[in-house]
Amino acid sequence: MKKIVIGICIVAVVVLFGGRAWYLHKQSVAEKHVVKIGALLPLSGQISLEGQGVVTALNMLAEKMNATRDVKVKFVYEDDKHTAKDSISAFRKLRSQGIDLFLVFGDLPAKSILPLVEEQKVPLFAMAMSTEVNASPVVVSISPSSHHWMDAMSRFVNEKLKPKNVVIIHQKDVVQTEMIKRLREGFENTIPVVHQEQFNPDSLEVRSVVVKALNYKPDLVIVTGFGPQYIAIMNTVREQGFTGPILTDSGVSLNRKDVVKTPYPFYWVEVVYDDETDIPEIKEFIAEFQKRSGSTPSTFAMMGYVGAQAIINAIGSADYQPMDVLENVQKTKNLDTILGPLTIDKTKWMKLPIVVKQMMPDGTVKVIKE
Repeated sequence: MKKIVIGICIVAVVVLFGGRAWYLHKQSVAEKHVVKIGALLPLSGQISLEGQGVVTALNMLAEKMNATRDVKVKFVYEDDKHTAKDSISAFRKLRSQGIDLFLVFGDLPAKSILPLVEEQKVPLFAMAMSTEVNASPVVVSISPSSHHWMDAMSRFVNEKLKPKNVVIIHQKDVVQTEMIKRLREGFENTIPVVHQEQFNPDSLEVRSVVVKALNYKPDLVIVTGFGPQYIAIMNTVREQGFTGPILTDSGVSLNRKDVVKTPYPFYWVEVVYDDETDIPEIKEFIAEFQKRSGSTPSTFAMMGYVGAQAIINAIGSADYQPMDVLENVQKTKNLDTILGPLTIDKTKWMKLPIVVKQMMPDGTVKVIKE
């Protein structure tokens, strides 16, 4: 009897540990077929709404693509707070977890970690407009270039608005300065820029900046940037009595509801994305996004979604080589996305059509085709 009991115990132990080993093996195999992509996003701070919107979009994309692919993907998020210090810390934390594919939102975080990704030879897919970032051999930009955005703005001004003169108010940073340089080149032989003014994104006082710019009696005011001060600049332009057109960039897309409604013209450039569209696929996307986040997706959430689609599409197997993924993304041509065919051009920029939108007095939006 004693031998029988011992035998039963041995069998039980074998079954228990054998089952545990089988479970761990199954788990490790499953984990092996999940590709992790590190996503550095501003999840707190002034532009956290943008970062949180990108998270919602990326989660939706992962769920959709994982349903039809053998190789699954998982986005691992870290808050970079849109600061250099926190971006570097977030990158190092994700690298310590063995992650070797990275997506980043914004020029400042991208520039901050650029030396590290180059040294460690890991691909970086950057939603950034800086030509310095794009020039790196380990970077592909999942955003149209600053030249692309600014050329669309200057073309619209030259061909449609035709003002007598322009003043430009832009956020104080290197990328914005680069953008405005390109914009001014578009006006070089057409429209005089009578004044250019910078604003500090960390300063709450914007009235003096606006008053100084309006002293030049502009026909058109162009404002570029992001965050609450950027919105405050445009509202203060109206509060100071300016009734001419205001033109801005895609930074307004998420915060459009905060721009004061007036009967006076207000325009901005954006990728071909209409939140009042009749296209079923986009309507379905917007409805699901609103259900999850309680808000409408911004331009950057949409660009993150289609840019990440190109990344996932470029991962051939769970045994991928990081630099092969980078090369495959660069070969993206006419990828079917909710924003239309997506191509990465020969200069490593994401190529999407850009349009101009106009906010009407009642807050609705009219899309002006380019």
